[in-house]
Amino acid sequence: MKGKQTREEEPLISVIVPVYNVEDYVETCLESVKKQTYKNLEILIIDDGSSDQSWKICEKFVKHEPRAVLVHQQNQGLSGARNTGLRMARGDYFMFVDSDDYVAENMAEIMIDAILENDTKMSMCGYYTFEDGCSQKSSKVLPAASGIVSGIDVMLRLPYSVAHIVVWTKLYHRSIFNNLEFELGRLHEDELIMHKVMQPDLRIICVSEALYYYRMRKGSIMEELSAKNIMDRSEAFLQRLEFYCVNDRYEIGVPGTYSKTGREWYIYLKKTKNNPLDREVLEYRKNFFQRYRRVFRKKIYLFRGLRFIQGLFYYIHPALGVMFTDMFVELKKDNRG
Repeated sequence: MKGKQTREEEPLISVIVPVYNVEDYVETCLESVKKQTYKNLEILIIDDGSSDQSWKICEKFVKHEPRAVLVHQQNQGLSGARNTGLRMARGDYFMFVDSDDYVAENMAEIMIDAILENDTKMSMCGYYTFEDGCSQKSSKVLPAASGIVSGIDVMLRLPYSVAHIVVWTKLYHRSIFNNLEFELGRLHEDELIMHKVMQPDLRIICVSEALYYYRMRKGSIMEELSAKNIMDRSEAFLQRLEFYCVNDRYEIGVPGTYSKTGREWYIYLKKTKNNPLDREVLEYRKNFFQRYRRVFRKKIYLFRGLRFIQGLFYYIHPALGVMFTDMFVELKKDNRG
């Protein structure tokens, strides 16, 4: 820890670790948190109804780690486990670590130093990905900026980066999560909440280091291109679009997000075309398209030039919007050539 602060003056960081059936990975995860060079931590382990040996591994860990607290609950999904952690947390700052991943030993120290030295409410770092069963890191993903940025920069102005929309590459001041919870029963939980976290005036310091290690597991729910997966990702885009629509300070993001949402919706339609009689699919299609079209009608004055034509095609049918967008991209490539 840099600066003149004493150990007693160092802010408390609550590390929230949801656990569900990860007996092969959870010990590595918890040990990486335990070994943090920044010591003023509380480690909140939420066992979300594991049916394997995960809970026993967690109980053994807690017996030898006085900073750790273990809670067992009936299965509520990743969102429910994270929400339990948020309600328990006593820290001045929060960070999330998924129990099949692990973190660099100096992650908490680097992230809190960046916040305190730059007077921000959040810090954001990069991450490594690696294949399950392979010790070699396969890729490195960093934030698309350095220095201090705002919430509106992260969501609307910077190039897209997964590092921006996941919750586990960040350290948050506890005030950021006032009145916020993860949505239950959904995949893509991070994408469903991040536009609410990234308020326009929020100051964020970007750390140009990869400090988190994300494990890619074959057969995991997030890797499977199921109708549920795609539906929830589409819903995340739509909720973000609706959020921008009703918050004037985000209006600049409506046209671009409208086309991105339309493309996600097109992917969902293709995925579910073979089960047209599924009631849930039919109801969701109807509800989604009504909400989606409502944005265009309400904010039509924001769509100018090519954005208007693109938006109109998406309004009629997502397939038309995708065709127009892809054709325009190809024309731009030809002109550059």
